Amino acid sequence: YSPRYSVGSVAERVGVPIATLRSWNQRYGVGPPHHNPGRHRLYSETDIAVVQQMHHLIGEGASPGSAARAALDSVVPPRADTDSLLAAAFDLDIVMAGQLLDRHLRHYGVVDTWDHLARPAFAAVEARQAHGEGCIDVEHALSWAVSRSLQRLPIAESKKSSPIILACTAREAHTLALETLRAALGERGQGALMLGADVPCVAVID
Repeated sequence: YSPRYSVGSVAERVGVPIATLRSWNQRYGVGPPHHNPGRHRLYSETDIAVVQQMHHLIGEGASPGSAARAALDSVVPPRADTDSLLAAAFDLDIVMAGQLLDRHLRHYGVVDTWDHLARPAFAAVEARQAHGEGCIDVEHALSWAVSRSLQRLPIAESKKSSPIILACTAREAHTLALETLRAALGERGQGALMLGADVPCVAVID
């Protein structure tokens, strides 16, 4: 549903203070995923359902953090919501960007998140750079947020019978594609040794 409810109307409907809703939104990403500067955040019916679930879980004794995670996981996020991720990136809101990425990874997996959310977001940033907009800071913040979300995924045990080593060659500092590959392999139960950026060939051979 499209966002159309003010924070005040949601607070009255759910039965919590406005300050609490704002805190949940800022700290846990519960509520509207982004907002335009100078305009009030508006809640959708989906946002309200998450808030109500969080409120219910806290009432049953859950901590706010665990209640937020469970409530967010109970609602399937929009697939490939690049606009929300870009809005967070251009606001340099890496907390919100991370929450959007984490949620997408949990529901849709690594490959889908990389192909349909992260890569299109990077392409949009690069297109704006090509038109003269200075947003290198945005690109770096988005890269860091994607990397952090991928690194939060479990590391599978490496199989000694078929070891996989992931490493950038000498003078290559961009590791994000390899981090995605490591996470995608781990999602399938295949571990890999990640050596990271700028690895001399002799070190890989050793």
